[in-house]
Amino acid sequence: MVSAEITYANSLDRIEKIRSDGRIDGAAPSIAALTGRIKVRFVNQTLVTQTIDSKACEMEFTYAGR
Repeated sequence: MVSAEITYANSLDRIEKIRSDGRIDGAAPSIAALTGRIKVRFVNQTLVTQTIDSKACEMEFTYAGR
């Protein structure tokens, strides 16, 4: 992998009030989305073949804050 960019969105507006039950006041549950893109450099034909055949490729990402 050469580079990756991942964006997380939860479709909620910023609300400052937390209720006594721990939920955000005035916020309804919504759909979260994780989108992004990656750049890879192929070492062999494995990923190229998976792409041509429209097969999934499992990857794992870990966030490391600075």
